[in-house]
Amino acid sequence: MSAKTICLCGIFAIAGLLFTSCEKIIDVDLNSADPKTVIEANLREGDHLFQVHVYQTKDYFSNDPTVYFDDASVRLSDDSGESTDLIPVGNGTYEVQMIAVAGKTYTLQVTRNGETFTASSTLPEVTTIK
Repeated sequence: MSAKTICLCGIFAIAGLLFTSCEKIIDVDLNSADPKTVIEANLREGDHLFQVHVYQTKDYFSNDPTVYFDDASVRLSDDSGESTDLIPVGNGTYEVQMIAVAGKTYTLQVTRNGETFTASSTLPEVTTIK
């Protein structure tokens, strides 16, 4: 055998070992937890459709469908006292057409089954890139 053939056989042997591996099934035992309410919303500057999504957490490996809540009361208010109720449109989504202004503080209030969730944030000014 030539040196070239021996070298190629060695390379194929090493490649075969690299692509062959042992498999060990690892069973990850994630703790179950009580379902929690999730509220997902993003606000950006300008005239747009503002959406809020309200749903329930579930176990990581669960095959159950996501539970969406269409029975919540969702209100958005700003620091000037203006407030509006969002309209439920199905699948846990609530919407309102609005104009968001940079520098204003907005408060989102979601009430469901007697439990109220509140979040506040100031919409940042647009950063100019030179």
